[in-house]
Amino acid sequence: MSRTLTSVIAGAPVAGPPGGRIASTNPARTTEVVAEVALGDPATFAAATRAARQAQPGWADVPAPVRGRAIAHIGRLVEANAEALARLVTREIGKPYAEALGEVREVVDTCDFFLGEGRRLYGQTVPSEMPDKQLFTFRNPVGVVAVITAGNFPVAVPSWYLIPALLCGNTVVWKPADYAAACGSALFELIVAGGGLPDGVLNLVHADGPDTFAGLERSLREGTLDKIGFTGSSQVGASIGELAGRHLQSACLELGGKNPMVVTPSADLDLAVEAALFAGFGTAGQRCTSLGTVIAHEGVHDEFLARFEAATRQAVIGDPAGDVLYGPMLDGRFAARFEEYLGWIQPHHTVLGSSATGRITAASPRAGFAGDPDAGIFYHPVIVDGVRPDDEIFRQETFGPLVGVTTYADLPDAIALANAPGYGLSSSIYTGRADEAFAFRRGVSAGMVSVNNSTSGAEAHLPFGGNGKSGNGSRQSGIWVLDQFTRWQALNWDYSGRLQKAQMDVTELVPDEAFRLTD
Repeated sequence: MSRTLTSVIAGAPVAGPPGGRIASTNPARTTEVVAEVALGDPATFAAATRAARQAQPGWADVPAPVRGRAIAHIGRLVEANAEALARLVTREIGKPYAEALGEVREVVDTCDFFLGEGRRLYGQTVPSEMPDKQLFTFRNPVGVVAVITAGNFPVAVPSWYLIPALLCGNTVVWKPADYAAACGSALFELIVAGGGLPDGVLNLVHADGPDTFAGLERSLREGTLDKIGFTGSSQVGASIGELAGRHLQSACLELGGKNPMVVTPSADLDLAVEAALFAGFGTAGQRCTSLGTVIAHEGVHDEFLARFEAATRQAVIGDPAGDVLYGPMLDGRFAARFEEYLGWIQPHHTVLGSSATGRITAASPRAGFAGDPDAGIFYHPVIVDGVRPDDEIFRQETFGPLVGVTTYADLPDAIALANAPGYGLSSSIYTGRADEAFAFRRGVSAGMVSVNNSTSGAEAHLPFGGNGKSGNGSRQSGIWVLDQFTRWQALNWDYSGRLQKAQMDVTELVPDEAFRLTD
């Protein structure tokens, strides 16, 4: 029997479903309901930010090292529940269990990194230009943070926001994806229980997109919201960034990607094929860092494509509880959108990788499929060769199991093709030459660059984020995310007993500019 999930504000479940009720289903077995979800509305969201505002001063007064200890306890509790949480991720969004377990590990890694940052929220002592005066800088919490996350990484990506935001003394309102509501509720419970968080420090709102946006607007008007963190599409991110800007705020935006992988003549082709398979089709191509386009040198294109196509045809797809490359689409809405992307395939393209395109069914089978294809939302992997810079399939993110392939003549050409779509999240180059690796790093616009590694993959202590249509330059993970959830405060303390005016009362040392050495 599925449970009914509700929003939680200041420790109390929200009565009734003011925003209606939906069912979160298993995309690998669409008749299986994982949870019933009672949705909130804009008023629910605004109430949550008010509760967070009330709780924030008390939470900020908890010493940062103590908040760090809370983060440590959260990490240990998530670790103790890792298998159960991973099984829920597999059940609700169809991510293969091994991948889901790795995602839970990322939550633990994030906690392990930030538990010590409570003792390292360093400011600086700065020398003054005046005597008997000291200058200092301090990191202060932003205040109330709203976090809205996608469901393709329903526990790892939220932790990138929630853990550092809480560590820095902020209170949080979190809105997880409605199709991953059970994962969101489970992580929320683990964080609250593991951290021993007071009521109102972390609040959970289940709501749809339009009501969430209206709730953000209302909270910003009321002055109960100080920061927005958003992971999702570039289109929605642009709207949230615009909304934040109207209220003189800068949102933390982690958006989509059209991530290139350059394959040079000196590349290890077997390694490049392995990376393309994982980055292009892992999680059914539904990662922001999924491989978008392989840019292969014209001298190795044919050999690479032949190996890539063979590996893709041999890959096992199906029930995410088994040993598969990928399982179903996250939700029916993504399947419908992927059908639109398949409509971008043109006569000048060559389609490879499977026995058909579109949905895998008994009537449109794929060899070696694991499980019952008609039970879930499964799609054939698609390799599209011959893509051109003016193709939609080259220029736009294609969220799903689709990889484009094109060619280049020289490295400047490859870099230009890598940058052409205007995204700038992740990128990769396969090469045996250091000069090519560093030339690519200098020229590519992506915020993340891999050499002889795939476009997908993140570590908890490395900055994560993109530029252009992939984000506004904000970064998550590592020490860099602290700038998203703190504000610098400068203190000058004059103990001279008189008013010393900067730039006016400064003692000047007078040089002898006429001095010359004599022979």
